[in-house]
Amino acid sequence: QNFDWEIVKNILIDSIPFALTALIGVGLTNVDTVMLGWLSTTTNVGYYSAALRPVQLLFLFPILLSWAIFPLLSKRVGDGASEAVLLEKGLTVIYMAALPFSVGGFLLAEFVIENFYGISYASAVPIFKILIFNVLLSHPATILIHGILANNHQKKTVKFILAISLTNVILNYFFILKWGMIGAAIATLIAQLVNTAGNYWVMYGITKFSPFNSLG
Repeated sequence: QNFDWEIVKNILIDSIPFALTALIGVGLTNVDTVMLGWLSTTTNVGYYSAALRPVQLLFLFPILLSWAIFPLLSKRVGDGASEAVLLEKGLTVIYMAALPFSVGGFLLAEFVIENFYGISYASAVPIFKILIFNVLLSHPATILIHGILANNHQKKTVKFILAISLTNVILNYFFILKWGMIGAAIATLIAQLVNTAGNYWVMYGITKFSPFNSLG
């Protein structure tokens, strides 16, 4: 009797950007593997997946940090200066972890792959050397996305998210046809770079925070 369909409708509409944000996160880390399976061999998919798994394990850190920061960001909504400081500190922590992971992973790629899978997976080494830099690109995006959600500005990202998804598919298609596994890794890296840059742009519009303070 007191059920209000208008409230339900508004909740569902507001939840669309959240769902799309989750989908783009899944898409950026899985479209490459799926399309590689369509356009290449199962052997290549196996090598690519082997290179991707250790990188995906590192995604846990920014997720946990974002969960910890999210309530604090929510409390500071409306106070641009205070929110910007917290965001910059969170990004600083992210970069302090992501940079050594990326550079160290690149330098120790052969050691990592051989210890995870054995010498027979040596073909995964060059793929891992590319994908490990996804850590440097995707980890900051996790913090930024939570900042956007805390400010309830997720609707601003809908068109942007859809554009990235389409770009990711197109890049993977052409890059895989030309360069195979390497092409899939490069396409994923480019898509993630665009995704992170877009989230920086949206979050800067909200808080006017300085991305360079987190890099300094």
